Amino acid sequence: VGTLFPYDEVIISAEIEGPVDQVNVDLGDPVKEGEALARISEEEQRYLVAQNEAQLRQSLERLGLKGENDKVRDIRETPDVRRAQADLFDAEQRYKRVRELVDHRIGSQQDLDQAEARFKAAQAALDSTLNQTRNLIREVERFKAVLDLQRKKLRDTSVRAPFAAYVKERQVTVGQYVRAGTPLFTLVKTDPIRLRAEIPEKMAPWVRP
Repeated sequence: VGTLFPYDEVIISAEIEGPVDQVNVDLGDPVKEGEALARISEEEQRYLVAQNEAQLRQSLERLGLKGENDKVRDIRETPDVRRAQADLFDAEQRYKRVRELVDHRIGSQQDLDQAEARFKAAQAALDSTLNQTRNLIREVERFKAVLDLQRKKLRDTSVRAPFAAYVKERQVTVGQYVRAGTPLFTLVKTDPIRLRAEIPEKMAPWVRP
């Protein structure tokens, strides 16, 4: 004499919060692996995904990248750094020309001082741009991580069965506002099933599968 138990039993909980738009199964229903059991409103999650995608695209454009999977191969080939390098080259060439003129007593010391100041400012601007671009690259990686997480939350609006089972309990209704961790369903897997029974010790040698 014993008791039969399901092979597996699991409580399916919400992973995000929001109102429930749809409930597809009820007590006793069989469900397949991956089948949608319920759906939590995805409107807010879609807005957040669109917002994060826009932020990522803006940062990628500043780096001269087109796709999310593109990466900066050489920081000196990014648009802002190339512009700063061009300004530095122009300031350096002007500084050299003015210095040659001053060496030949044609140019004035004031022009040389101005050219030198501009050259040093361009050097400082390039260093600053390099630092800003490095920070932007790190920011892009952060935006990608945030976007991946937000896309996961969007997928989590669809509550799915982890394996083929039967619905033992339904604890959610359409219109109910749920939070992360709120129990929605209890599923049981009954193929195979477990038997729990007490066997007298003297009969143990006769026990077989």
